[in-house]
Amino acid sequence: EMRSYVGVPNQGPIDVATQLRLLQAYAACVSYADAQIGRLLDAVDHSEQFKDATIILWSDHGWHLGEKTAWGKMSNYEIATRVPLIMAGPDISPGRTQAISELVDLYPTICQLAGVQPPGQLQGESLVNVLQHPRQNSDAIAFSQYSRFNGKYMGRALRTDRYRFVAWKNVKTQQIVERELYDHQTDPHETRNMAAVAENAELV
Repeated sequence: EMRSYVGVPNQGPIDVATQLRLLQAYAACVSYADAQIGRLLDAVDHSEQFKDATIILWSDHGWHLGEKTAWGKMSNYEIATRVPLIMAGPDISPGRTQAISELVDLYPTICQLAGVQPPGQLQGESLVNVLQHPRQNSDAIAFSQYSRFNGKYMGRALRTDRYRFVAWKNVKTQQIVERELYDHQTDPHETRNMAAVAENAELV
């Protein structure tokens, strides 16, 4: 994906100087967005009309910046499927949570916070219980998918509180051709695929 940008070689290694410029530009972009969010929050803090507002901050997922030798946005790894998600407002307990969620959970969450009945066809689950009890364990699972090699293979991933599992199917034959299993308790950077380890067969 990065190869299509001006200043990045079409093939071969990306030299260190170019990598550093890319990292600097990305950090500058994030810093600028962060500053604008700060300005908005300052305005909210100084406004009576927003004193009971619920604020939700989320974004699209970010880029691989050289991790796993990738320079792009799309993969089935944690780094490309995790996004910022911050909520504040009345009835939301301060704190952090390790609970798994998906962006499809935002719509029913907003409905519940606003006291509005959500439409019946929604696939997400409200996160209000997590917001009120951030340290409570959740058995939620997050799903994602991304294809490789011009759509020849589709990778479907599921993420639990501990594991990421990816099954790669040949789109034409629908046969699983590869599996990946990562244990975030012992390998948070997903460097050791444990799917082929015999004692993990039942888990897979």
